[in-house]
Amino acid sequence: MRHNRRMPQSLDQHWHDLLFAVRKSVRYHERRQRFFLACNRFVSFVTAASGTSALVTLLNDADKAVVMAIALLITLAGLLDLVFGTARRISEHGNLAREFVALERRMTLAEPSPETLRELTAARLEIEEREPPILRVLNVLSHNDVMRSMGYPQSEWARVTPWQRRLAPFFDFRADRLSGELTTSTETA
Repeated sequence: MRHNRRMPQSLDQHWHDLLFAVRKSVRYHERRQRFFLACNRFVSFVTAASGTSALVTLLNDADKAVVMAIALLITLAGLLDLVFGTARRISEHGNLAREFVALERRMTLAEPSPETLRELTAARLEIEEREPPILRVLNVLSHNDVMRSMGYPQSEWARVTPWQRRLAPFFDFRADRLSGELTTSTETA
């Protein structure tokens, strides 16, 4: 009977795994920042277009029902933006991405040692304390991005369905059905 246990990891493997995790976090927060920026721009566009339409409609003495519908659209767009806090989330994810990039820079410049690994792991945990809950599917996409950038073969990437990929910025769609173990370890037992 074969047991699937992980072998004790070397300092190099721990260092690699931490660097991988930090790079994944950078990509995750950059994805979240881009998503909320797109949402914010969409709401701004809807608000500007609706405001312009309302003004043109008023100037042309159009039906008050049309003006009311446009005003309602402007109000709903602004309300959604306020409730979801896209501006705050853009800033939050941008700041987290920058902190993880700074940590990656520190790792790149540091000489691997058990003490340095402990310090950098603690720094990562400090950043993670401020993270909002993650979207698992988006996290897996970020994991695959790092796998690709570091030259891992595609056969080792986690499989994500097209629907999961499309819906990942919004919510976790069938996250329980993600295939493939998220690992960066080169050691197997």
